[in-house]
Amino acid sequence: MGNKTAMKTPNWQLLEIAQIQSDSFPSKSGIPLQLFKMNGRQPEENTSLWFIAGSEGSSKADAFIMSLFQKALSKGTFVPAPDLFMTPVINPLVSDKASRTNPLQKNYLCGFPTTKSTETVSLSSEVSTLMRWKERISPKAIISFSSGSSMIRHMNAPEEIVRRLSELSERNAFAFGTEPELQAEDGSTIPREIIDGSLGQWCVDQGVVWIDFCMNGSIKSFDEIAQLEWRTCVGPALKWLVEGLRFNPPKEEAAFPKLQVIPALDMPPEFANL
Repeated sequence: MGNKTAMKTPNWQLLEIAQIQSDSFPSKSGIPLQLFKMNGRQPEENTSLWFIAGSEGSSKADAFIMSLFQKALSKGTFVPAPDLFMTPVINPLVSDKASRTNPLQKNYLCGFPTTKSTETVSLSSEVSTLMRWKERISPKAIISFSSGSSMIRHMNAPEEIVRRLSELSERNAFAFGTEPELQAEDGSTIPREIIDGSLGQWCVDQGVVWIDFCMNGSIKSFDEIAQLEWRTCVGPALKWLVEGLRFNPPKEEAAFPKLQVIPALDMPPEFANL
């Protein structure tokens, strides 16, 4: 029998768990924020990626995508090159009704202290925890998952990476704040999320890339998400993103091998007069 500890597929390691109590998460026991890590096969400095999702409840499209993504990594379907971190911010007590009446409630996407904020921000427990974890893991990019309309939003992200993700996911990509406005169920226009105090702007202030995969919020079932959002769209984009060091500039190699110069003093005496 082989050694069971010698596994080719890396495992998720639970680095920390924090019980959050706040008005954003109305639960007597609080909501657990978890920080996981998966070691990459060829990590380099300043290449780690941090994935965050699920603030709108465990029955939403973004939470389903995170679950599929986590399983693909655990099974070895995706083999990450950089170190990966994951925080599935799940609050199972958020109801569908509450989400419909407040469609902009994306707890982890707002409430951050940013340079563009005109008001003093009172930090929530969840935001403070995410900020502390960012300092601990120093990610190159934060990739979030949200629900609303199928698209990619980004700030501070290299153009070629955004273009490739858009092609692979078959989703339009927009700089945060330029995306189309959405329509509510009653036909009214839903204003765009405010950039000031957002996770995206905070990432810019911190010198971190932010990319958000926004899922179709009207899709309710896990199977539909797997077929319509994951299998041929978001899944291939995430596979490409994690299986290379995408945010590292290519190393320049000399066009010609470096010539070795032999000093005259090192030459044998018989060659001195040549």
